[in-house]
Amino acid sequence: MKSWYTIRARASGTEVLIYDEIGAYGVTAKGFLAELGALPNDAALDLRLNSPAVRSSMRWQSSTR
Repeated sequence: MKSWYTIRARASGTEVLIYDEIGAYGVTAKGFLAELGALPNDAALDLRLNSPAVRSSMRWQSSTR
């Protein structure tokens, strides 16, 4: 199924890519949050955004969640 996000494990932590409109392709934000919530609380996150509303890339530590 096509999705607007990808979550994958990396050596440095977890990489989260949001690359389209949130909620596109019938994949809900609620489903994304459930998958994100399953990550360990102390996991480092690399968050990459490339959606119609936001064009940026940043590093975010999960302790700020």
